[in-house]
Order: sequence, then C-alpha cells, then structure tokens
Amino acid sequence: MTGFQPHPGSGVNFYGEISSHVDLLKLGESVGATVFTVDPYELDATYETLLEASRTDGLSLVVASKPCFLRGSREGIKLFEPLDGVRVEQDRCNGCMVCINDFGCPALVYDAAVGKVHIDEISCVKCGLCINVCKRGAIV
Repeated sequence: MTGFQPHPGSGVNFYGEISSHVDLLKLGESVGATVFTVDPYELDATYETLLEASRTDGLSLVVASKPCFLRGSREGIKLFEPLDGVRVEQDRCNGCMVCINDFGCPALVYDAAVGKVHIDEISCVKCGLCINVCKRGAIV
C-alpha cells in the first residue's frame, strides 16, 4: 500500500469512516506465519529482514510500519533526517535507469539528450534512499 488507501489494517473504510482494525501481526501469527516488522526508511535493515523472511521455512509476513512520506509530511510527522546535497555524479552514471525503473522516485529524471539521470532539486525530499539503489555508486 502507498499509505493513502484505506485497507483492513488502517481502521478506516472505503468511505473514510472509522471502522474495525485488523491487527496484521496477529493475523499473520494466527495463520502460522513467521512475522517480521520493518521500518522501511531503514533500508539496510529492511533488506536484511526480507532476506531472512525469504529463507524462513513456511509462510512469512513482513509488515512495514511507517507512514508513507507524503502522508507523513502532510501531517507534520518527521520520518527521517534530510540529507543535503544528494546528487548524481554524471561521470559514474551509465544511464541504465535502474534507479528510475526499480525505485520510481519522481525526483529522478532521465535526460535523453545526455543519456543520464539527474535529480530534480524541486521534487527531491532529500531522504537519501536512492543512494542505496544505484549499484554503480553514482548517486551520492
């Protein structure tokens, strides 16, 4: 979920009305799943948890327990410490677009004229998550 849609765990129904809340952790445990929780803004820990869950015998459930950045920012919730100066080092970028296609941040923009990606400073929220996406180390 992106954080805006009501779902059984949100306690709000389709019409925006308060409704019953399904505890996803208890639901997972009740069906015999090995349950993990992660803070999706802690990317390394989330990655390790996903690996552990994939290696666990039987059913696994991973629950991300932070609000979406857009919703959190609208409600005044600080989800991370912003990083100054996040940028794409153009000499290291090969234009593979993994950062755009797999990560999907709207601040990452492909410039067809040069065949490389750059960061739109106006759209960037300075979360720094894209730094972990580029395997070439072009985003710093």
